[in-house]
Amino acid sequence: MRHLLAPFPQLALVPTGGVPLELAPDYIRAGAVAVGIGSELTSGDPRSIEGRVRQLRTAVAREKAERTARA
Repeated sequence: MRHLLAPFPQLALVPTGGVPLELAPDYIRAGAVAVGIGSELTSGDPRSIEGRVRQLRTAVAREKAERTARA
């Protein structure tokens, strides 16, 4: 992603497909504006889905805040 953003900083990249939950903050750190996560996030019972969604939202929000602070 960094190689794409270097010559094209105006791109708003949103990686999808094969993005593991635990690496979502890394994608944000690398310059993605968002990530698309499917079955890894939505499989299982409602309580486990809710827990994964909360973890993802917290991790991505933290990384976006840090990115903003660095800018």
